[in-house]
Amino acid sequence: MFTEATLLEARLDDLQRLIELRGLEQLLPGRRDYWMFAAATSLSYLVESQFLERKIIALGRDYANWSEGVTRSTMQAVISRAQSATLGEKIEWQGRQRDPRYRFTNQRLIEMLEISSEEQRHLKTIISEETKRERDRQRKERQRRSQGAQPRDEYVASARERRQHNRREAKKLREEGKSLREIGRELGVSHTQVRRLLQPRERVQLRERADDGTCPSACMVGGDYLNPFFLPQEEEAEDRYLRRTKIVTSARSKTLVSFR
Repeated sequence: MFTEATLLEARLDDLQRLIELRGLEQLLPGRRDYWMFAAATSLSYLVESQFLERKIIALGRDYANWSEGVTRSTMQAVISRAQSATLGEKIEWQGRQRDPRYRFTNQRLIEMLEISSEEQRHLKTIISEETKRERDRQRKERQRRSQGAQPRDEYVASARERRQHNRREAKKLREEGKSLREIGRELGVSHTQVRRLLQPRERVQLRERADDGTCPSACMVGGDYLNPFFLPQEEEAEDRYLRRTKIVTSARSKTLVSFR
């Protein structure tokens, strides 16, 4: 977890790392101002104001090949704002009083320094929201792996293998004359799952394709639409339901007629 101080120190490390990633010993003309401005701003929060100018001059000499005079004149705004902050002065920003020193978001630094996605992979803090989300996803994936969780592909393959094993066992037990509930108890699944396991292979394939998102819930097979979740037993139950509904509806109609 970063504090403000450790975040700024990490930003300085990232700025130095960026020079290394680009295979440079010193900054090239045209990028020196932006890099120095970002680095000096981070230093303005980490170094006391009476020592800040000296630190920035050393930074300009080592990384930008600037003379003391050039560094002092180019970075004067950063130095003067740090001195104002030491005196307790404030500036108004978006209707609020705040520290006069400059602040940069990661996105602003990425745009200023034209940091690529590949370069961000090697940095600690100067990263985009997209890179941050990807790192969070990878971190959570590592946590799940350390806790024994399987990768998705392995889990899906393992689940499919278990289904195939249960299907063979269910068919075998059914041929021995056992009921759905008895089979379910032996396999450790519900009788409803046993009923699904005993579906014709054609329906099972459609179900698996529906689970994988490669087939809609109603698929056409042999010229007819077939719902892989609709079993013959359910069809009979629906017929019984419709017949009962018809009888009840008819009885109600007669009752209403008798009251009229």
